[in-house]
Amino acid sequence: MTMDLFTALKGYRNWLERNALAPNAQVLWFHILMVANEAFWPEHISIRNSVLMTRTNIQSEKTLQRNRDVLVNKGLIKYHSGGKRQAGIYELIPFPTVPTTEGGQLTN
Repeated sequence: MTMDLFTALKGYRNWLERNALAPNAQVLWFHILMVANEAFWPEHISIRNSVLMTRTNIQSEKTLQRNRDVLVNKGLIKYHSGGKRQAGIYELIPFPTVPTTEGGQLTN
């Protein structure tokens, strides 16, 4: 994965300005991002539901799954179940370069 934390957060913030996302889904995406950052940006990240539930303070596995499905359906992540009692495999989808203006100049 060729991402870095600042670029990912900036892309996410820009995406949120144009797209609605429930608070639990926002927090879940952020913590998936942080795990990827801590692991030095592998393409695929293996994360147990219990780890994400602890980090996000999401109380039920069903709520975690529902919010994960939202992230998948919005195109923010890819997810593959690890099977019963196995960690799921996540892939963060990089945001497209969003043009911004700096000093009156349009930049990418």
